[in-house]
Amino acid sequence: MKISVTSYLTLIFFVLFFHTFSSCSYNKYQICNEKYCKTKGIFRENEWYCHYECALSCIQGGCYDQALICLNNAEKLKKDNTDRKMVRTYAMHFVDYFLHREKGIIFYRTGKYKQALKELSLSISHEPSERAYTYLDKTRSKIFIQNRLAETTPQISINGIADYDKIIWTNKKKISISGIVSDEQYVSAIIIQQKSLFIQSSNKIIPFYNEFILPEGKQPVVIKAMNIMKNEAEKTITFFVDRSGPLIQIHKISNNIFKGIVSDESGEITFQVNNYSTQIIKEKSYFFSIPFDPNAKFLKYKAKDKLGNKTTGNLSLIKNRHLVAFNSSTISDIPLLTIGNGSPPKLELNHIKSSNVNAYRDNIEISGFVEYNQKIKSFFINKKKINKTPVIKMDFNQSIMLKKGLNEILFELHYDSNAILSKTIKIERKIQKIYQTAQRRSLYFRKVENTDSENFIFQKLLIKKLKKTNRFKIIAFSNSNCIIVDLPRIISHNIKLDDPEKELEALIQIENLKGEVLSNIDAYCDVSGKGRSYQLKFLAERIVEHIIRKYPLIDGSLKIESNSQFVVTPDKIIPDEILIKFKNKSIKCDEIIQPGNGVILYKKDDLDCTFGCETKIVGNSSVKGIYSFKYSINPIHLQNHFENIRGINQ
Repeated sequence: MKISVTSYLTLIFFVLFFHTFSSCSYNKYQICNEKYCKTKGIFRENEWYCHYECALSCIQGGCYDQALICLNNAEKLKKDNTDRKMVRTYAMHFVDYFLHREKGIIFYRTGKYKQALKELSLSISHEPSERAYTYLDKTRSKIFIQNRLAETTPQISINGIADYDKIIWTNKKKISISGIVSDEQYVSAIIIQQKSLFIQSSNKIIPFYNEFILPEGKQPVVIKAMNIMKNEAEKTITFFVDRSGPLIQIHKISNNIFKGIVSDESGEITFQVNNYSTQIIKEKSYFFSIPFDPNAKFLKYKAKDKLGNKTTGNLSLIKNRHLVAFNSSTISDIPLLTIGNGSPPKLELNHIKSSNVNAYRDNIEISGFVEYNQKIKSFFINKKKINKTPVIKMDFNQSIMLKKGLNEILFELHYDSNAILSKTIKIERKIQKIYQTAQRRSLYFRKVENTDSENFIFQKLLIKKLKKTNRFKIIAFSNSNCIIVDLPRIISHNIKLDDPEKELEALIQIENLKGEVLSNIDAYCDVSGKGRSYQLKFLAERIVEHIIRKYPLIDGSLKIESNSQFVVTPDKIIPDEILIKFKNKSIKCDEIIQPGNGVILYKKDDLDCTFGCETKIVGNSSVKGIYSFKYSINPIHLQNHFENIRGINQ
């Protein structure tokens, strides 16, 4: 078959056209890999974004010389070479433009660490990104090795702790520790109680703050820190948590003498009976024998430990009876289960009037007494034995930790040979209304249509982990009060050309209903050897950490100032480290809240605060103006007084 000259020239033209406009090849260098250094569409020599796209393709293929040429050409063509997310290319097309970051990564991979350090630092100064932070740490560690610097370990300093061997006694509901970790070779991780604290980027000095709940007893708390050279340091603080009051065990009352044992783990007890002088006891367990007025009608006694935990009791002294105990607020409608012979003993609980109780905090104290004339052998709360010796009466004030939801507290009193008296209290651990998800701002995720895609899997993980924080109300359809999370982007980066392990980057964009960008959030994972599934979970957790810090929950007291402004002063912020930064004045209100944000006004419901108070919503408003460390809200009419009213953002 003959081919005409015209057809032949046309064929040559299309070959040259395809080669010129679909790949970023330069005469100076031969393409190192034909699969890379290409653009998806037509390559336009005079457009910076074509050179930039080509550079990214070259980096994926390990063609670093060609990648630098492409980046340099993009830099010459583009007027503003600031690293930024979502830069317009043409029409409605956008690209994340990180010229300096990509140069830094090339220099790192080619062993030019000083140049890498310069470019990566410049990129972060323009637009912080986790990928840049990751490679900055890698670069610094290579420089330390190259300069043969002696390796260091992090120095952990905890506020208020001078002697780390000394046991810290506390009765606090929540334990908080704060301090500083420092290291010339950059602190990269801080772990408290096996939980990693959120760190945006490594630094030579990183302050930390953490709150947690500990059960009663001796509890070691381990703080670990790591630098970018993977060297670790560790310190242990030992707490003795004691939220329970002293135990008062009465053995005998005869001949106008009150006998028994008062005990407490703290080893320091203040004990008083009626108007007799107070005894200060420096023992864990103390046998007392106290005379009383034969004309006395009752005995009133109280014990307090060194932390301020108290137990109180009363005895009515009636002729022909050893004991008749009384209390004004005891359970009256809880059925008793008595097994065995003999008259049943008494088991009564203070301040609990029903077998079903609501609680609004994680730790509660239950006080009461048990009594039996023929002596009580053993008394148990949730299978934990309370008394050490047989008694005829015992007063207690025990701390109990609750889990979310329903908790059953079992009280068992063993007496006679095989007799048992038991009571069960059901306590519902509830979340205060103001902190429930229903009161939070709505968050709508644009749906990923391809259910088999990696983006769909990632979005599903992201929603699941975000729901656990209770920070947003996740909705299926957008509404007038929602913010929108755009479709996620998962970018896979080759580490080495033939290596199946990839570095993963996740990016999401959050918008308002007008389509205005509120924030761009990224996460990066260079963990290899654990599989793609692990990497996606890691990225989802990291993105969620960024979101709740970008949109913290801000709680504060409401006051009317002299200029008739309704002003909220934050005193509680979630997450905790945002609160510490706010108190230290390293961040201000305009960094954590924006005008127009919804604000709910509430106060504590004082009907029953035995185990924490429920909250009552009294109005709704929105942020009007923002000052350094407080913000004003739009005026609102409240029927009640403004006393004790607080404001929390949606």
